Amino acid sequence: VTFASLSGTAKIGAGVIAAWARILRAVPDARLLLMSPNLDDVTLRDRILAQFTAQGLAGDRIALLGSCAERGDYLETYNRIDIALDPFPFGGGAVTYDALSMSTPVVALRGDYGYRRMTADLLAKCGLGELIAADTEDYVRRAVELAGDPGRIAAYKRDIRARADTAIFDADAHVRELEAAYRKMWRAHCAAD
Repeated sequence: VTFASLSGTAKIGAGVIAAWARILRAVPDARLLLMSPNLDDVTLRDRILAQFTAQGLAGDRIALLGSCAERGDYLETYNRIDIALDPFPFGGGAVTYDALSMSTPVVALRGDYGYRRMTADLLAKCGLGELIAADTEDYVRRAVELAGDPGRIAAYKRDIRARADTAIFDADAHVRELEAAYRKMWRAHCAAD
């Protein structure tokens, strides 16, 4: 199983590394792929790798990739990923959209507000609430359980893009929702007068 995060390295703090290390220890044959333009910096690469090895993981289980010259190469990376891991407390945005558009399941931690909930909100909108964890323990558990179920991973790989197309990438539906929200706000405004 290949876990991955293609989020910026600024989102990968000590708590995230500790959780990801727990996942990798629980799935001994798994690898973790991290990709970010920041990882072109050798000093940063060494520091991140040292944090994983301090957690007892062999360096050959962690792949650190820098920038891609072409967007197509970046998206092609998702074909190497079984499960995306959303960093926390600052989750993905565009990276989550990319993962879903490439039919890659994303395990996320439910945040307490706004930008900390973005991935969880996207997953919920796609009917993928089972990938949303309530806390770090639950996050680790959900990732490990998914890694142990190749049939479920394959089903996600078949279905997530279609779910995302319907739930997230449907511009007409978004316009209808926005118009309905405007009507509701206008009615509330008029009722207050």
